[in-house]
Amino acid sequence: MYIVLSFSITRLEYEPMIRWVFPLIRLIASPQ
Repeated sequence: MYIVLSFSITRLEYEPMIRWVFPLIRLIASPQ
């Protein structure tokens, strides 16, 4: 949900977020 909000705000701000958002989701999606 927060991803959509950030994307709606500004794409420029969303691009850098992907750097830590994607890896973060991976950890949450696939708990070790």
